[in-house]
Amino acid sequence: MVPIGGVDKARELLVKTLAYGDCKKAVQQLFSKIAEDTGFPASHTDALDLFDAMRSQTGGGGILVDLIPSQLNDHLPEAGRIKQQPQGGGGLSSFFYVSDQRQRWSAVWLQGAYSDSPKYAFDRLPFLYALNLIHELAHNAPSDASALGRVYEHEEMDAAARELGSSSFDQYIREHCIPREYW
Repeated sequence: MVPIGGVDKARELLVKTLAYGDCKKAVQQLFSKIAEDTGFPASHTDALDLFDAMRSQTGGGGILVDLIPSQLNDHLPEAGRIKQQPQGGGGLSSFFYVSDQRQRWSAVWLQGAYSDSPKYAFDRLPFLYALNLIHELAHNAPSDASALGRVYEHEEMDAAARELGSSSFDQYIREHCIPREYW
C-alpha cells in the first residue's frame, strides 16, 4: 500500500489536480449541476473550499486518508461510527450529529499495487487518489443550511455528469482532471 501521506498531502494533491487543465472550472460546473438537478443547493462548488470547510469542523468530522475500510470507525467519534463494514470503492462519505451540529466526513481508502506490478501501476496512484477524493467530496457537497441532512447519491452525481456530456461522474473527473495516460 502507498499512502497519500496525511491530510496536508491530500490537500496538496487536490490543489495540484484542480490546477490541471480546466479541472477546477469543470468540477465547479459539475457540483453546480448536481445541486441544480437535485434541487438541493451545494454548500460549496469549489472542491478545495469544501475540503477546507470539512477539515475545519470541530466535532469529529473531516477528511480521512491513509486507512483501510476496517480502520474507519477507529477515526470517527462514537456518534459517527458506521454499523457495517463498507463495500469496495475508493472511499466513503457520510455525516452525523454532535450537539445538533452536522459533522461531515469523507474517507479515501489506501491504495496500492503488487511489488511486481509495472511502474505505471504506482505512477497512477496519485491520480487515483485525486479522483477518489473529488468523488467523496462531491457526496458531501450538499448545504447544511436545511434541517434535512443528506449526501449527493451516485445516481445523482452520474446523471449530472451525463448531462454535461460524460458517461459517469468518475469519467467526467478523469476527462477534465487527470492526464489521459493515467486513466
